[in-house]
Amino acid sequence: MIPTTSLTAAKDATRRIARSRLGVARLTPAQALDADQQAEAIFAAAEAASKAAVEERRISDAPRAAVARVIAAVYPLRQTVNGATLYVNFGPPGLVATTARDWTSVGRRYNSGMGCTASTHRVTVPADWLDMVYVPGLAVIDGVLTLSAELMAHPPVGFLAWRATWARQSHGTSVMVERGYLVRRIGGTEVVHAATWEAGIRLLARRAKPADRKPARRVTLALATRLGLCRTGSLAWAHRHLTPEEVTQGWITPDRFREAVAAAGTDSVPLTARVLDAIGGGA
Repeated sequence: MIPTTSLTAAKDATRRIARSRLGVARLTPAQALDADQQAEAIFAAAEAASKAAVEERRISDAPRAAVARVIAAVYPLRQTVNGATLYVNFGPPGLVATTARDWTSVGRRYNSGMGCTASTHRVTVPADWLDMVYVPGLAVIDGVLTLSAELMAHPPVGFLAWRATWARQSHGTSVMVERGYLVRRIGGTEVVHAATWEAGIRLLARRAKPADRKPARRVTLALATRLGLCRTGSLAWAHRHLTPEEVTQGWITPDRFREAVAAAGTDSVPLTARVLDAIGGGA
């Protein structure tokens, strides 16, 4: 094989091949010129192919990079002490989160030379994710990342409904990929997750009703659902801001909920405001 790392190397190779083929120790000027011209043609073709491959890679990587930037900006990845690495590919929707020991100099710096845990998130979304999910405002609903959304051709009257796939954060850095529907009133802003579009309409109807004025003694998933909050968003919020023991227990006190809301800041304000109102701690 003729090396094409440089034109000089290509010429040297073609001259060696020519001497071997002709059985001579030295090429005549005409033979050397012919060998050099062959080398130039080979080198030019290889260089053109290399540039074409780089350009093709740049073009194919650009959409993925754009999606990665958007997801990194809008979605709160659950990170380990050494942060999180995000990879985006196009294909059937999915999200896989893994953790591994980081033995790089950065990882060792965090843990006295012993390395630390780093998380990796591999997100797979359709190639039209920006147009179909981000532009309609469906990228993150109640802290849950939407991986795909297909608008129903004949939605129920007065509503918009999407067949969707989303990734809900669970314990630690793990995630759960779920499928169902996203539903929103036409002209409205609230979007809910539901197993069916009918269930989504019922959730929106419950949200429109005034909350029970009797203060709740415990904050539970059932309370959130009764207030019209979707189960998926409520579970995701709980996994982000409560301890695993509290999530497993299934309830917390109103005071603990207020404490978690204060620490969460602006995360899922409509969700938490509704619960605060029900326990007598919101406007």
